[in-house]
Amino acid sequence: MIDIRGAFDCHVHTAPSLFERPWTAFETAEAALRQGMKGFVLKHHFQPSVAQASDVQKAFPELTVVGGVVLNRYTGGLNPFAVESAIKMGGRIVWFPTVDSKNHFDYFGTASSYDVTDAGDGGPQLIGGNEGFERLTRGPGVGALGDDGELLPEAREVIDICIRHDVVIGTAHLGREETLAAFRYAVSRRARRMLLGHALWKPLNLSLEDLLEIADMGVTIEFAASISLPIPCHASPAEVVETIRAIGPERCILSSDAGAAVFPLVPEALRSYTQCLVDTGLAEDDAHTMLAVNPVKLVLEGAPPRGTFG
Repeated sequence: MIDIRGAFDCHVHTAPSLFERPWTAFETAEAALRQGMKGFVLKHHFQPSVAQASDVQKAFPELTVVGGVVLNRYTGGLNPFAVESAIKMGGRIVWFPTVDSKNHFDYFGTASSYDVTDAGDGGPQLIGGNEGFERLTRGPGVGALGDDGELLPEAREVIDICIRHDVVIGTAHLGREETLAAFRYAVSRRARRMLLGHALWKPLNLSLEDLLEIADMGVTIEFAASISLPIPCHASPAEVVETIRAIGPERCILSSDAGAAVFPLVPEALRSYTQCLVDTGLAEDDAHTMLAVNPVKLVLEGAPPRGTFG
């Protein structure tokens, strides 16, 4: 059986949230500690996660728990003030918009929500339903490109801030053209830490050729358990293994993206996903590299001291 001791999960969701989340960050940390994980990155669609991460870190000093900020409308969109304050307080990843991105809205027909089955039936809603909070689900969402197809000045500023403070730039739910433009600009500015989240997720619309181009820029490619579990099952374990082989495991990480009610608790989601990949042909040494070596190198290695309050 696969052992996830030493794993560092770069993609963890917890309660409280506007989505149903069965487990808090403290419960997730307890489970991670029992499994011998090194730690994880807290990601929150609706507020910065740095303060929560700091509290959990203090309660579980054996782990390394960090946060960041997602640039959804709840934090002001492509807001340099949100970026700088999150970094100042110890944030290690800045994500472009997720559930509020223009691409997310164009694909699902809603913001701040999902149709996880791609069947057009709406999928998970906000906790307690959307009634009275319809504003939160309206488009058009936050885009990163102007009408001319060029990266917006505020998107460039966000990237520049991340580079200046040596934190990870994540393109999150941006569409194909936005993602490529963001990474090309980041490379032109000599970014060192870049992350393409949940590769093979259909809304990203990235081909293998695109993923190879992105990896060749020095971007780390994430493969998340959430994409291959029964819902939404956008990529089978065999497809994931084949893609990892094409890109090279030294350029990839494995994450859970867990925290939703349809997934197991984070450590088990990560372990069972990795087990499926190994049973499908992924070498155990490569799995360890993507669980415990590459994520630490991306997020933590050579990082400046934690922020003023982090």
